[in-house]
Amino acid sequence: AISSIEDEASRRDYKIFLYNSNGDAEKEHRILQVCQSSFMSGALLFSAEISEDTLRELNIPTVLVERSSVGKTVSIQCDNKKGGELAARHLISKGW
Repeated sequence: AISSIEDEASRRDYKIFLYNSNGDAEKEHRILQVCQSSFMSGALLFSAEISEDTLRELNIPTVLVERSSVGKTVSIQCDNKKGGELAARHLISKGW
């Protein structure tokens, strides 16, 4: 997924900065401060730990992955039910 994001960003002349907080709330806060104080165009967040208050305070366009939208953020979520249905159909069609 990250390589696809980087490929698309590169095609559009954007650069990707990847940060990993390992669920450390203090580190996530520092990372978000860097994002907001830099010339970042936006953020993709793959974190369920960031508080809703923090998300509402973000002043850069933000996309949440696998989490419901909060404030001005937008959200991308998988349809796990549909994915399971497609996987089951595939296995059944193969005789499994």
